[in-house]
Amino acid sequence: MSNVQQAKEFLASAELVHSAETVLDAVKRVAGEITGRLGESNPVLLCVMSGGVPFAGHLMTMLQFPLDFDYLHVTRYGQD
Repeated sequence: MSNVQQAKEFLASAELVHSAETVLDAVKRVAGEITGRLGESNPVLLCVMSGGVPFAGHLMTMLQFPLDFDYLHVTRYGQD
């Protein structure tokens, strides 16, 4: 069985923890809190690759103020 097929089977049998709407509402809440605290300060948004990419992508579209963006690549397996 290929890795692609295994991934499809895994997704098909996975339990939904939160709906996309619930997740989007949470990201909106976080964006509102960040805007309230940092919206006037030109902050730096750091994304920890690769797990943080989806969250950072959604979050950045909701932050309507100037900011800088950068990322960190972190591994728990030592030096790569």
